[in-house]
Amino acid sequence: MFLNRFVRQRRSDESGSALVVVIGVMAVGLILTTLALNSVVHGLGFTTATRAGVQSQGGAEAGLAAARAGLYPDATSHLNNCATQPTSATYASSTASTPIYAATVDQYDATGWHLVACPTASTTQVRITSTGTAQARGVAGQTAGYHSKVEAVLKWLTPGTVPSGVGMYLYGGAAVEANSSLDLSESTSAGLMIKNGDLYCNKNGTVINGSVLVNGNLTFAD
Repeated sequence: MFLNRFVRQRRSDESGSALVVVIGVMAVGLILTTLALNSVVHGLGFTTATRAGVQSQGGAEAGLAAARAGLYPDATSHLNNCATQPTSATYASSTASTPIYAATVDQYDATGWHLVACPTASTTQVRITSTGTAQARGVAGQTAGYHSKVEAVLKWLTPGTVPSGVGMYLYGGAAVEANSSLDLSESTSAGLMIKNGDLYCNKNGTVINGSVLVNGNLTFAD
């Protein structure tokens, strides 16, 4: 009887020990599962935040490029389109397009910086500040990279008068030597006009950009 009681007590003790082991294994498994899940979530958040940063940086760069292009004078009117934007001195993408950006223009003159202002005749510098926005935010609480900002300060040269008439007018003949370069492309009529005479052009490395009108003979020589 004593032996049977001892065996039953020992089996009961072993069952309790086995239960402790099972609970311990389950706890370790739960901890490992939690760590793995946290690692996956963190990795997903980091990946999406990086993607957002690339998108917003691209948008900011696009806004800077759009503002610079808009400030460049038109070839015909010799005016920029800064003041004709929906919001003056602000270049913004449409709501349905990507990349997403908003770029503002500041101008500097003798009195200092003027914020969100188009260049004037007294402007010496312009500052473009462009903010890009990502198409999608990062997940898992990762908000970094949703907005990016770039800034550029540029010297400003006020456009001169619109060129008109003949670029170069010669009454008699002329000779253009080798390796010469003439840029007369902005003339509104003939770039080079010879009223009465011949034009001798050594074409070895010579470049004439623009139209040529010769009331005489035009000779090309090597």
